[in-house]
Amino acid sequence: MNDIITQINDNFEVLKSILISTVPKMDILKPREWDKIKKHLKDRLSKLDKGEIITSSIFIDYVIHKIYNLKPNDKYERWIDVFNDLVDRVLKDSDETLHNKIEDIIRNLFTTGDNNMFGGNSDFKNRLNELLAIDYFNQCDKVKIIEIEKKLANNKSIDLILRNSSGKTIGVEILTLQNIDPQKQEDDESMSDFIWERIKRKYEDKTKQLTEIKDLEDLLIMPIVEYAEGLEKFNFPTNMQYATHIMCSHLNNNGNKWEMIISNINQYLAMRREGKIDE
Repeated sequence: MNDIITQINDNFEVLKSILISTVPKMDILKPREWDKIKKHLKDRLSKLDKGEIITSSIFIDYVIHKIYNLKPNDKYERWIDVFNDLVDRVLKDSDETLHNKIEDIIRNLFTTGDNNMFGGNSDFKNRLNELLAIDYFNQCDKVKIIEIEKKLANNKSIDLILRNSSGKTIGVEILTLQNIDPQKQEDDESMSDFIWERIKRKYEDKTKQLTEIKDLEDLLIMPIVEYAEGLEKFNFPTNMQYATHIMCSHLNNNGNKWEMIISNINQYLAMRREGKIDE
């Protein structure tokens, strides 16, 4: 570990070129953003060097695990490969007028760090889920993304603005749900209540002090649940006020190659129950 920290301190330009060769889109980063990554690396590796277990992942963790093979595991190789494919796919399938905003999301995803490395909640997962949601809606025939990060009259912003085939304009706000503890939920109803409270809180925050949502005919929260062992025993509600279907982010083998996607959580959990998921 000390060798890696020495390389960061003394030969960061060399490491930077390795990072870009591993994740080509990192070439969009500016010097001050590379400084952030360098700081995150030093902070995190010094903790690992002391034997501390970091529970709140950030993007650079996946890249460093792959480059230095810290924990020999195909998972890290696969994750970086499918992430690179996701970025290429999102940019290819999105209108060019949205590319600057998408690249802002990618920059934030690369550079965000968590002050509480042991808290289990990862800020970078929020940015990743925004990319996954863009990818999801790009594959939908009946909607088109027309705006990213729309400001509302109350100075809040909405992640995505869609227009459907009938011309209706719909706002979608991504809600990442991490660290759900299945042991704390007794049954489907209690899980439904838990999810509903989080959706309601997010909706009320976004619409605070608004008598109407100008330029939007609807606003929906898109809950994306981070998988936790034990969620398979639940069936999540298929219909909730103010919300899209509840989704789950995961790696999927489509028969030819792995891909990073979000999908309906009940379908995903059914595949796990049947032993069809191997991430």
